[in-house]
Amino acid sequence: MFEYNGSDIFYPEADSIKIGDTIYLSCIIRKSDLPSNLYKQENLGGNLIVSSVDSFTNSNRGAVQSFNYFNIQGQLYSDSKFNPGNVKQIRYLETDSSYNLLVAIISRVSGPFVFTFTDVPGVHWSGAGKCGTANMMFDNLNENKHLYIIENKYGPLSSRDSIMSYCFVVK
Repeated sequence: MFEYNGSDIFYPEADSIKIGDTIYLSCIIRKSDLPSNLYKQENLGGNLIVSSVDSFTNSNRGAVQSFNYFNIQGQLYSDSKFNPGNVKQIRYLETDSSYNLLVAIISRVSGPFVFTFTDVPGVHWSGAGKCGTANMMFDNLNENKHLYIIENKYGPLSSRDSIMSYCFVVK
């Protein structure tokens, strides 16, 4: 078992956007950062949780339908088995040197939102001599995650949620 610490970023970094504006999500996992004996992932994926801050304490806080998604590298997609109103699944594009995700997310409705790019435990890797399992941990690299948008309403996020989340308002 090994841990991989990766990162994701949303840009442009702004606490508010307008309906029709685009936010990009990027995540690159460099193969050179992985143990050298592991070369093929078997179930690398993940989740982007899309929530409305206004209904965050409700079970129906999902806001997937509030945005359009355009895959550039890799894929955000919905799976009916995994709460499609709240979660988009992640599939990376494998290149010779990395696993890439780049998605354009276009706002369709107004309101405050929080995107949470989740960790991925138990990723299986195969390689020369033996296999490995990784806990893939991701930190959001945005300098300002605008967490005040949710914290002013509900109080502080947990330390892990504050590292994985990015907030903004669509006007």
